[in-house]
Amino acid sequence: MWLWIVIALPIILLIGLLFNAVRDMKRLERELPNYRDKVRRLVDDEDDADHWLNRPTAPCQSKPAASSPERKDSQP
Repeated sequence: MWLWIVIALPIILLIGLLFNAVRDMKRLERELPNYRDKVRRLVDDEDDADHWLNRPTAPCQSKPAASSPERKDSQP
């Protein structure tokens, strides 16, 4: 009996979350057309060369400089 409770309760919880999400989506589909006049279009900036996703985020992603000096601490 304990095994059925351990298996059934999480399944019931997940089914409840799924039905709640479906209900919220239906509510949003009904309410969003009322606010269509208040929504503004965003400017498409995908072709921006200086976009933050195009910048290197880690030192291993950075490009080496063209005239970078060689390391002198590795020489004896």
